[in-house]
Amino acid sequence: MIKDIIIEIEGVYITDFNTKLIKPPFTEATDDGISMMFTDIDELKSYHESLLPADEEQPNEIKSKVAAAVKKALRSNKNALDATRTYAESLFSFIFNADAHRKDRLMILDTLIADVQESGSSLEMQKAIIDATFELGDLSKNDKSKFFEFAHNEVDYYFEKIKAELVKELTDLRKGLLS
Repeated sequence: MIKDIIIEIEGVYITDFNTKLIKPPFTEATDDGISMMFTDIDELKSYHESLLPADEEQPNEIKSKVAAAVKKALRSNKNALDATRTYAESLFSFIFNADAHRKDRLMILDTLIADVQESGSSLEMQKAIIDATFELGDLSKNDKSKFFEFAHNEVDYYFEKIKAELVKELTDLRKGLLS
C-alpha cells in the first residue's frame, strides 16, 4: 500500500553488498550510506525474506542494519493494514450494534461496500461511508481509527490499494455474518 518505498541507511555502502547480501535493483550511494527504493510492498517483502538469516556462522553487521531498516518500512505498511482492518471492524460494529429502528442492517452494509468501491478519492470514500450510515447515527463519534490518515495521504500511499483492502475486510466480515 506504500508508494515507492525509499529507505535511507547510514553506514552501509554499495561496496558492502556481495553474494551473501544482495543489492536491490534501485540502490544508490548517498553521502552517508545508501538509498534503496522499492516500487511496492511485495518487492520489499521479497527482499526482506532474502535477508533472513540462513544459519550463518557469524552475524553480519551490515546485513543486520539493512534488515532493520527494511523491517521498519514493513512495519509502516503493516500499520496501514492494521488501521484498515480496525476501521472495517469499527464500521461493521457500528452498523450491527447501533440502536436503530431499521432492520435492514445487511442492506446498509451492502450499500456501504458498493459505495466505497465506486469512490474515486479518499474524500469521496469518506462521504460514501457517512451517507451509507447516516440513518444509524453520527459515525464520527465512534471513529477513533487512523484509517483516514493513511487513506488521505495519497503522496505516500496508494488510495486504490487502501480502498481495495477496506472492501476486502468488509466483505470478509459480511461473509462471517452469513456463515
